[in-house]
Amino acid sequence: MRKTKFFEPYDKGKCTFNQRNKKGVYIIKKNDIVRYVGLSYNDLYKSMYRHFQEWNDKQQPRITYKNLKDIKVRVVYCSTNNQVMKLENALIHRYKPTDNPFRPDKLTDDKTKEIEKNYFQITEEVPF
Repeated sequence: MRKTKFFEPYDKGKCTFNQRNKKGVYIIKKNDIVRYVGLSYNDLYKSMYRHFQEWNDKQQPRITYKNLKDIKVRVVYCSTNNQVMKLENALIHRYKPTDNPFRPDKLTDDKTKEIEKNYFQITEEVPF
């Protein structure tokens, strides 16, 4: 199983992840606890970094993280939208992040492990 590394989202005020137009899943940890698992079918960069910006659109609520000193993120690339959706659901089921409003309830622990094993093996590693 190839895993990507957790990294800080910013270094000296600059974004540390700059891969554009990639699909996949991102994990946000605060104080070493998984707080949020998200996905993007088009652009991981935009989806992930929105969680670190002010968001005033009341029609599209978003969890925002302001104190970045305890935040780490991890990115997992996927090849298809189906892989993105299945991996996100499996990771939410596994970690039960407190900031995710959606919790898949139809997955078993065995199915979650199978999905993670299959999709982590076919993903690229973040180039850090």
